[in-house]
Amino acid sequence: MLRAALGGARPDDGILSEESGESGRSSRRWILDPIDGTFNVVKGHPHWGNHIALEVEGEIVVGVVTRPRLGLVWWASRGGGAFRSPLGNAESTDRLRVSATTDASVAKVSAWTDDFATIDAVKQFAVWQESDMNYILGVAEGRLDAVVATPGEVWDHAPTVLLVEEAGGRFRDHRGGHRIDIGPGHYTNGAIDGGLAAMVDP
Repeated sequence: MLRAALGGARPDDGILSEESGESGRSSRRWILDPIDGTFNVVKGHPHWGNHIALEVEGEIVVGVVTRPRLGLVWWASRGGGAFRSPLGNAESTDRLRVSATTDASVAKVSAWTDDFATIDAVKQFAVWQESDMNYILGVAEGRLDAVVATPGEVWDHAPTVLLVEEAGGRFRDHRGGHRIDIGPGHYTNGAIDGGLAAMVDP
């Protein structure tokens, strides 16, 4: 359905989808994860949704994440801010802002990783928060201060990186750069980034 809609509205754009690979070549590319959290769909849990992002000249400029069972949608545009609203009701919109926490030792931090050394480091030096499929959205909303060692492919990171950055936060890959196509990355409110790096990247 997403591919059909984009093909009709933007026939010259390229598409990269987790389910069907890449098609078309263009300076504009849509990056799709039709259902992020398939295991939650199978189990009947509400924490799953669509990931949609638009990349122009190699830069993510639009990001959208939905949670249909929760009736919510999050979206951001490059330079235009990040927002959340009920699905189908754009009149009731909240602008997103990351937390103001500056001390990593009292920061609320989560992780999605099997690296127990990273988990132990977070539990020792910060305030551990159990993870769920909405944890990165929690950083953009200011409920969490950081999420570390987040795995994922480009379609997992593409919309959430923009949401967090437009809410005032920061993303960095596990090598210290800003690539979304090389696996794990860290999301923070930007203010605790240095302390967090010392914590999980000794």
